[in-house]
Amino acid sequence: MSNIQAITPQQFGQSLANAIMVLYNSISLVIVPLVMLVLLISAILFIAGAFSHSGTLKKMGTGGFVGAGLGFLVYAATPFIVGLLKSMAQSFK
Repeated sequence: MSNIQAITPQQFGQSLANAIMVLYNSISLVIVPLVMLVLLISAILFIAGAFSHSGTLKKMGTGGFVGAGLGFLVYAATPFIVGLLKSMAQSFK
């Protein structure tokens, strides 16, 4: 038999928000240097692709720019997302 107990939507929202904030705090020290490194590598790939007329290298560089930008955008929006989750959980009271 299982010992799993039912929880309220408010408890679920709070637990999910806490888990997201733990993840946010754990990556907050490395995210900016990581994004800068990815942008640097992407710029090198894009420039190398432009000089060598390689469409593949240019696509890789562009993909790196887009990926780093979207990743940083999600990181920057995390407090807003957590606030949204908490307000949604409060509506189930």
